[in-house]
Amino acid sequence: MLRTTISVFTGLLVLLLLSSWTVFLAWRSQRLSVERDLISLEAESAIARFSRGGVERLADDIAFEDERIWEEEWLWFAFEEEEFLFRLTGPESEDEDLEEATIAGFPGLYAEFDWDEGAELDHDDLDAYPLISYRVGLDDEHSLLVARFVPVRIRELSEILMFSSLILLVSGVPLIAATGFALRARVRRRIAALSLTAQAVGEGNLEKRAPVSDRQDDFDDLAKAFNRMLDRVATLTRNMRSVSVGVAHDLKTPVSNIDGRLQLIERDRKSPELISEHIERSRGHIAALQRTLDALLRLGEIEAGARRSAFTLVDLSLLCADLVESFEPVLAEMDKTLSAEIPSGLFVYGDPDLLSQLIINLLENIGEHARDGANAWLALTRSGDNVLLVVGDDGPGIAEPLREVLFERFIQLDSSRQSSGNGLGLSIVRAITELHHGEVRLRADTRGAVFEVQLPSSRANLAQELSRRPRPEYKSV
Repeated sequence: MLRTTISVFTGLLVLLLLSSWTVFLAWRSQRLSVERDLISLEAESAIARFSRGGVERLADDIAFEDERIWEEEWLWFAFEEEEFLFRLTGPESEDEDLEEATIAGFPGLYAEFDWDEGAELDHDDLDAYPLISYRVGLDDEHSLLVARFVPVRIRELSEILMFSSLILLVSGVPLIAATGFALRARVRRRIAALSLTAQAVGEGNLEKRAPVSDRQDDFDDLAKAFNRMLDRVATLTRNMRSVSVGVAHDLKTPVSNIDGRLQLIERDRKSPELISEHIERSRGHIAALQRTLDALLRLGEIEAGARRSAFTLVDLSLLCADLVESFEPVLAEMDKTLSAEIPSGLFVYGDPDLLSQLIINLLENIGEHARDGANAWLALTRSGDNVLLVVGDDGPGIAEPLREVLFERFIQLDSSRQSSGNGLGLSIVRAITELHHGEVRLRADTRGAVFEVQLPSSRANLAQELSRRPRPEYKSV
């Protein structure tokens, strides 16, 4: 309880200081902006007078009580009445220490060209007060410096705020120190736990996780995020191992076949007919290699989210109807029938090419693995804020051991791995679905292999997609 009270008090103290300084700085910026506007108007007026009457006219206008060169005591009047300070300079100076001669105004006023809040004033008493100045070149030889003392209201409020901040800090330091000592041991314990977990994972123990307490504080949130990251790392590591084995297996077979065909070509080099046959078979193996590599590249591109920039409004009803019309005769040649229930007007927000690939992969899966004479179907319905795509057949279904790893890479429904597929089709289906913020699953309560893809409808998906993008910054014109 004491620790909580101290923490709350410390937070309120810091919030009070930050709020006070924020309000003051905003007000000071607004006030200095007004001062700059006044100085700008005075400088523009002086430039206009210089254009009409030259240096002499401007010097006479700057003169104080008919004296062009100001005396030190005259600055008190400018200070108290918040008047402008001037210095008109020319190219020559009798003083070797000065680069320019003062034609009119106060000689002890120095500042850089353009705006300068660090202008210097050579005066025994007034040099401690800040100035804001603007210096502009009138021609190649002359320049004009216009300045004003920072208004007394800004100076006084700044001093009051500095004094108040000092008092608050002096009174709050003991409480802040007490809070630091109270939390130090706890913070060190929690950080040590995270460090030990990271060390264990770095040594190869991918099952190690950071402890999460019952307090549900920020450290617990960090530990949960850390554990989610480790879960993802473990999944990626398993995927990498699976990919390595799968790639090695799927590439080894066609490469070995190509090597064998090359040996046969060497053996049958005197028979053009046999060489042509070997070349044709080799092309088939190369095509299988190319399909595997293309699928891997597409899968990597999808999982990286590189295609999200191509999202647009897609008529999923029309897309499904076109694909069903294309696949119906293809499946008929394989002794399989395809029916469809597709209502019109169902839209999603996504990449039309990837959504086509998703549906094609599911239909090709039926053509490749469903039994002869199987009945297949595609159904599209609306389910709340989602669009539900169902693709299935009435065959024997998928064996139980394969259901858990069905969407992993290089998992083939044909355990003998003799089919033409590469085990990446359903992995691509899952990757495309997740890219569109949807879900895909194999129904367990129906006969045959029935895949269910749930995609957010166009409005829900569009809102979700826009929420992930950075807000544009608008600039006033």
